[in-house]
Amino acid sequence: MANDERELEFDASDLDLDEETDPHLNAIARTGNGNLFIVAERGAAFRSRDDGGSTWERIQLPYEGSMFGVIGGEGDHVLSFGLRGNVYESSISAAPGTSARPGPN
Repeated sequence: MANDERELEFDASDLDLDEETDPHLNAIARTGNGNLFIVAERGAAFRSRDDGGSTWERIQLPYEGSMFGVIGGEGDHVLSFGLRGNVYESSISAAPGTSARPGPN
């Protein structure tokens, strides 16, 4: 939950995590318009829209492996990246976006 603009306090109990599928949370980012996005292992991700982290929605990414990083972009866009070169770009306010793998070197 966000206390104010200068401090962001997060507690994993705010997320709906089943013990059997409790993923490790790897990264969190804030988008340009203040929405929040968390990436985790096993394709799990969480988004908080329009309330500074007071409520969270679990979403499943198209890739079922671990995502290790996320970058918040302009508006509500995010770019997350993980194992085996998987990259996921989406808008937090939209349905899950597209996944892509980089081409050969």
